[in-house]
Amino acid sequence: MQSGIWTVVFTEVSVADPGYFFFESSTGGPVFKDVWGGMADEGDGPEITKWAKKLGANNVIASCFADTVTK
Repeated sequence: MQSGIWTVVFTEVSVADPGYFFFESSTGGPVFKDVWGGMADEGDGPEITKWAKKLGANNVIASCFADTVTK
C-alpha cells in the first residue's frame, strides 16, 4: 500500500513470521522505518493507527494499514 511518501509492504519469508515493512521516501529513495508483525483484533485499530502515526506515517496510510491488519 502507498500514500504520499509512505509505502507499506507485506512480506513473508521462510525464516521469520510475516510482517508489514514501513518505508518513507521524503529524501528520494525509500528509507526503512520499522516492521510490524503479529495478530490484531478488530478493536485494535486505534492503537495500531497510533503506532503507525508515531513513525510519521500520514493519516491515510496509518488508517489503511490498521484496517487491513484488523480484518
